[in-house]
Amino acid sequence: VLKFLMERNSISAVHGQVTVGTLILQ
Repeated sequence: VLKFLMERNSISAVHGQVTVGTLILQ
């Protein structure tokens, strides 16, 4: 379960960075 949460947090972090990057480009 802990591994799953860590992977999910990593995905969320990457998604957040992509979202911020997209907003900056716009």
